[in-house]
Amino acid sequence: PSPDGSLYFMSLDPEGFVVRRLADPTPLPPSTLTFDRSLVPALPPPPATPVALHDDPVTPRPYGLGRQEWSTTFGGQYTPFGSTTEFGLRLGDVIGRLDTLIVGAIGTRDMPRGFAIASVWRGLPIAIAAHAFDTRETRGLELRATRDAVFPLSRLSISAGVLAAQHRNRAFVDAHFATHQRRIVSERIDIAADSANHVHAAARTSVRAGILTLGVALSRGRHLTLGGTASSIEPDSLLLNRILDPAFERGSLSTSTYRGERLSVGLGRISAFWQRHHLGTDIDLVGLETDVSVPPMPLVKTPGLQLTGGVAQVRLTHKARGWVGVRWRP
Repeated sequence: PSPDGSLYFMSLDPEGFVVRRLADPTPLPPSTLTFDRSLVPALPPPPATPVALHDDPVTPRPYGLGRQEWSTTFGGQYTPFGSTTEFGLRLGDVIGRLDTLIVGAIGTRDMPRGFAIASVWRGLPIAIAAHAFDTRETRGLELRATRDAVFPLSRLSISAGVLAAQHRNRAFVDAHFATHQRRIVSERIDIAADSANHVHAAARTSVRAGILTLGVALSRGRHLTLGGTASSIEPDSLLLNRILDPAFERGSLSTSTYRGERLSVGLGRISAFWQRHHLGTDIDLVGLETDVSVPPMPLVKTPGLQLTGGVAQVRLTHKARGWVGVRWRP
């Protein structure tokens, strides 16, 4: 626009750009257009009536147990010595204050089968857990209290409780300590013992070398049995006297003094390993294995998950054995 009120604009003619002038521009009179839906989207539809929002005060209330949501789970353990298929239901709130897992298992041969209900209350600094179970071997109840402490480069977890089962009443304690240095070196120590004189201790260290992870593990124990996998219906205290190894049948070997060594080379989630079990005589095996642990994720209605799978050859028998296992925990 110019000071005298006229407007200058540029138009495009066949000869090129032409500057034009409107000496006395006048606004068009207002007109009301009749909306025709058939003209959309050539013409925009009329604006919607705005929604009136109300600002009402909300009184606080205790969270309590929270809103319990449910989801289903499926898992199992499949080994050369039998299989277990599990079906479960998970109940819990969105922040994981109360998590409950109901699991039923169908097993073949000597594999676990039965029913279990496990629940964890995390509304206190100490997590309180109960695990009622009924398996082929026994039935009972585990009560456990767990305290976790997280530091910048390490984590400590201590649990204690009692196991009341048929002919297996015992108190137990276990501790786990893990640390790492700049994602290059990590160490872990696990110690578990109960009042039935079962003791199991393990120390592991791993070093990242480029795309590979080199691992070394040593373990010692007293009054332990070798073989089998862990199922979702069995509490951890019931497995304290076992060296879990799916390449061997559950409880196939036992010893009053146990010693184990393990070397591994990992690429991503898959590791090549050499394992030696000493139960009076040395039993070696070599193979490939993957082991993935995922903590509970209540926001997506998922309990904790432990996934294992692998294949190994036992030097004593020269037989290759494979396995797959999925274990859930609240």
